[in-house]
Amino acid sequence: MEGVQLPKVLDDLGFERTRRAVAALALCLFVVLYAFLALMLDASWKPAFAGLAACYLVAFLGLAAEWFWGRWFASGLAWSGVMVSALSLAMMGWAWPLAIYGGLHALVVFLLVGKRMTALYDLQEAWRVRYKMDEHGVVPPITTYIEA
Repeated sequence: MEGVQLPKVLDDLGFERTRRAVAALALCLFVVLYAFLALMLDASWKPAFAGLAACYLVAFLGLAAEWFWGRWFASGLAWSGVMVSALSLAMMGWAWPLAIYGGLHALVVFLLVGKRMTALYDLQEAWRVRYKMDEHGVVPPITTYIEA
């Protein structure tokens, strides 16, 4: 009996607009969180949290506006959050805030994978024509690897 492969399940998941909206909602939560921290903390921490708020705002806007790089940027930021959470949990032990932080970032990663999400962002015809990219230049390497 052949098991269900996770990438094939995610490719056929559908609900691209809903998945994008939920991922954008999670990113918006981090924008608000880091913006409030930048406003409330002392001067030495303001630039760090303001920068994080700006990064999450760029990811939110890129994802919500369906810019071709939006999924890449949001996925990279979400993977960063997953790794920070995983390493922090490994070094410090179990903590609910870190688990929630990592879980929300993992949710964003999960929601942005699959062929349909790739088609919504990476394979847009307008930017491919504008930047003179063929289909081999825009297919992510992981997709090519999984299909092989």
